[in-house]
Amino acid sequence: MKPVRGEDRSVVRSDTHYGIFNTNALIHLIKNDSNFLNAIHEAYLQSLSKDLNNVKL
Repeated sequence: MKPVRGEDRSVVRSDTHYGIFNTNALIHLIKNDSNFLNAIHEAYLQSLSKDLNNVKL
């Protein structure tokens, strides 16, 4: 993440920090929240179905 002109670089957090946070949050939700995992699975199935409907034979 690049600082805006004149912005103090010490207050800019790195993208890596947020990436690790997001990864850990997702892992926690997948392991501990069955509704979250079901929602991801349902979205995946819908995505596959949409992709298969767009296949031209």
